[in-house]
Amino acid sequence: MLLGIKFRAHGRIVIVEVNMTYGEWLGIYLKSYRKNGIKEASYHQLELICGKIPLQLRQMQISSILPFMLQQFVNEFCLSSSESYANKMATLVCSSFRKAYENGLVPKNPASGLKKPRRP
Repeated sequence: MLLGIKFRAHGRIVIVEVNMTYGEWLGIYLKSYRKNGIKEASYHQLELICGKIPLQLRQMQISSILPFMLQQFVNEFCLSSSESYANKMATLVCSSFRKAYENGLVPKNPASGLKKPRRP
């Protein structure tokens, strides 16, 4: 059974566990795919947005997260957030799972059908 994937990043060998949590993946995702492509202030904002994802969801193994779990979270988040902030959260969740799928961490992208609810 495969326990991890080795790769080089910033001159170091990094081992990515296939059964990592969503929170662990978010840290890797931000550093690998977002940090060098956006301004420092925007990156800090993404870190803050990640902190708004419920701890229970961040502590789950990424491969065990189901689409309805993400949809419930986004629905609840949108009720108490500005439209801009809700859009950023939905984008973060979708893009982080898209990259998780591309990296073989999930067998199917649970965020592929994610919909941001309409505001009344």
